[in-house]
Amino acid sequence: MSRVSALERRLDQAVVVVGRTLSGLVGAMNKKETAAELGITPRTLERHMSAGRIAYEMRRGKTGEEAYFDPASVERFRADHLSPVIPGKVEEPSQALATTSPVSLARQAPTSQNGHQFAAMIAAAINSAPSVSDIAHKIMLTLPDAAALSSLSKDHLSGAIHTGKLKAKKIGRGWKIKRDDLDLYVKKL
Repeated sequence: MSRVSALERRLDQAVVVVGRTLSGLVGAMNKKETAAELGITPRTLERHMSAGRIAYEMRRGKTGEEAYFDPASVERFRADHLSPVIPGKVEEPSQALATTSPVSLARQAPTSQNGHQFAAMIAAAINSAPSVSDIAHKIMLTLPDAAALSSLSKDHLSGAIHTGKLKAKKIGRGWKIKRDDLDLYVKKL
């Protein structure tokens, strides 16, 4: 049996899932290839498959049934469901996103199908981190704030707290340092 006829036999065994067959189609891609082509994860592709947003067919593979996608249906899916992306350009985050904390953003799942809006939200949260001038007005500082303000490492300040050279109080899981105590410690250095 020639290789071509074996391939034709395998294509004829295809099971139609979305109402049309890909049999005889050259260039069909498996799930991993299709996900890479679309720039999404295979799991996201599975969600689109189960929602019926992309046409696929199941074929018998070496380890069981495998999903295969027609390149034309992949392009239709891209046009219908994925927004065009310009490399190097990040959309401007909305004003509502500028006030969102990084912690709350991390707990939210990306809402856009391609994740670019979520990336813009994360970039906005990182850019809106408190500056040293904002920290300077605080009376009580956390260890990371004290490290940023004093230009000393967190490990150095933590060691000073444990040896008793820097006064601090453990509140919850983190250390709180009075601004005056930090200033006094830095002057003694």
